[in-house]
Formats: sequence, structure tokens, C-alpha cells
Amino acid sequence: MKASRFSIRMCNSVSEATDMLTQLNDAKVLAGGQSLIPLMNQRLAKPANLVDVNNIAELRRIDVSETGVTIGASTRQSAVEKSAEVQAVLPVVPAALSHVGHPQVRNRGTVVGSICQGDAAAEIPAVLAAVGGTITVAGPSGRREIEVADLYADGASRPIKPDELATAVTFNRLKPGSGWSFQEVTRRKYGVAIVGVVTVVTVTEGAISDVRIAVHGAGTMNRRVPELEKALMGADAAEINSSQEAVLELLSPSALTFESDFHASAGYRQVAARQLVAKGVRTSVRRAAAAAA
Repeated sequence: MKASRFSIRMCNSVSEATDMLTQLNDAKVLAGGQSLIPLMNQRLAKPANLVDVNNIAELRRIDVSETGVTIGASTRQSAVEKSAEVQAVLPVVPAALSHVGHPQVRNRGTVVGSICQGDAAAEIPAVLAAVGGTITVAGPSGRREIEVADLYADGASRPIKPDELATAVTFNRLKPGSGWSFQEVTRRKYGVAIVGVVTVVTVTEGAISDVRIAVHGAGTMNRRVPELEKALMGADAAEINSSQEAVLELLSPSALTFESDFHASAGYRQVAARQLVAKGVRTSVRRAAAAAA
């Protein structure tokens, strides 16, 4: 099956793109197209107009600051994955990107596009949920920022209005004394995530002072695990690192709920996720200790 009939409109500036999104009926933004085009080819999406933003120079950027890493909307996933600057300050992002599709997909796909699509199996939205950050959007009323907590509220990524363009995402940098982990189970290399876990843990004076755990590949937009995050706060880091059971004892069965699909059953996901969470927390604690050394 191929896409239904559509028109492509090229634009050279953010203002031109937002004008097109305002004026055209049934318009979608085209950057990498690795999420949108397959949906169009299956006729699950039938936009009449595509607004191509690839000629907009300001959207092709990677900026590293003292507080975060900002990635422009048309910046390719492979460029971020291979960025030495990003690897140095926020290695969890390149680690997650190495699991996104095949290299050919990452050569075309964009980080911002993956976040805006908000697929439950996608790795990068889970990383954003774990480290925190914002999406910058531009529209007829100017520019504004959307916090990640609002972006995926109620299981949907809908705060971006039809006449707005997501121009960049900013990932927060890790706090001092923090460690991270990216864990994922797939049926084959580069396959769709059955379940994955991103963990970020901060250790202060031997105790866990902050922890964020995000899950993907779960069949829903259930990104965070607040029950376990709360239980881990104040825990002795050495004790948590000493035994996987120390984490599992704090993780009740109801903290991780999933759906079954043709990739895996809910029961398998729950068993796998518990092990990935425990491994991820311990790995993050070890990396936090190494960062403090």
C-alpha cells in the first residue's frame, strides 16, 4: 500500500513553516519522516499537505550548555549519537540512540520527531522522561516551552497544537553525583522494544537523594515508576548496589503494569521489566559512585 495523494511545501524559516501550518488544511510537519511516512504508506495517516522543514538552518544544531543539551528539530539521530560533546556530558542519550532502528533509520530520523510522535516503544521519549527537559515550540503566538511532564500527560503527546512547530528539545544535564543506565529487551537487534528501562540515580553522602525511572515498550505511555522512585529515596547506596533483591523487594508487582500484544505478553513484560529495573538502578548507583570518585 502507498500513501494517499498529498502535497509537499518547502519552507526556509520557522515563521514561514508556522504560517503554512496555520494556513493549510490538514498539514503535518516533515523532518526525518521515519515515523510519519510509514503511517502514511499504511494509510493510517492521510495528511493533505506536508510542511518540509529540512531547509531551515536554525533547526540543524546541537548545543551543549551548563544546564542541558539542546537538539534542533531537523538534527539527525545519527549526528547526536556520534556527537563527542553529547557523549561527554549526557552519555545516556547516545546509548539509547544506538538502539533506535537500523543505522539507515538513524541517518534520516530526528530526535525531536521521535519525541513528538511519542510512540510507547520509542527509546528517546523515555530518556527525556528520565533526565527531564523541555520541548520548544513556535506558533502564531510566538515561542513557548513544554515540560516533559506535560508532553506525555494522560498517555498522549498532544500539547503541541496543529499550527505549532516543535523547533528543539532540551535534555537536562545530570546532577553532580549521578549515574545512569539504559536497559532494553528486543526479539532481535534493532527490533521494536519489548520493554526497556532508563534510570538516573543521584547519590549524596552514601544515600540515594534523587531517582528517576522511565519505562518504554510497555504498550502504554506509562513512562515513570513513582512508587519505586519514592521507595528508593534515602536508601543506602551500598546496600542497593550489593544485591538485586534489595531493589526487587521495594518494587511491588502493581508498580509495573503492561498490555499484551503480538510482540510479548503482559506477564513476560512484567517479569522482564522487574529485572531490568533492578539492574538499571544498581548500574546507575555504580556509575554515580564512579562519577564522585
